[in-house]
Amino acid sequence: MSASDLQRIYRFDLRINPDNGLETPFMLPADVILNTRRAFSISTTSPTGYSDLGVPEGRYIAPPNSADCVQMKAGDCAPRTLLIRAPWFTRFDIGVTKRFTISGNTNFELRADVLNVFDNTNFDTTVPVFSTTGAGAAATIFQATAAYRDPNNTFDPGGRLGQLVFRLNW
Repeated sequence: MSASDLQRIYRFDLRINPDNGLETPFMLPADVILNTRRAFSISTTSPTGYSDLGVPEGRYIAPPNSADCVQMKAGDCAPRTLLIRAPWFTRFDIGVTKRFTISGNTNFELRADVLNVFDNTNFDTTVPVFSTTGAGAAATIFQATAAYRDPNNTFDPGGRLGQLVFRLNW
């Protein structure tokens, strides 16, 4: 895969995790994850050189080492870094205000605010750092394990929130 191919397929996808049966957000399609795990799962006792997951086929992220090149330090056989952009942080907040004049400059204000109107979940992306030690072979590779929340700063748990405000101005 080229970097542009990887960028095109990199998105959050909710699907059933075969290990535990729970709906889990993944960052790449299932075939890419499986083949990447296969590519990083090597075995010296297997005739193919790969573990019992099998030989990688189709689309996958390959280890920097190959039969033609053994990477001794970062950048020997593969690019030193690869930047892929995560999906946009998306959130829509809506507020409506109505003022009622009581007399003169005195008024009553009623306001309704809804934060994260569409209840979009913004997952945190933790992309594994690939190395020749098999970090790409982990069963939880490319799983999003946390979502945005900010309880310490704005008391925002990350879901849809609403508030009503009543104010008397004079």
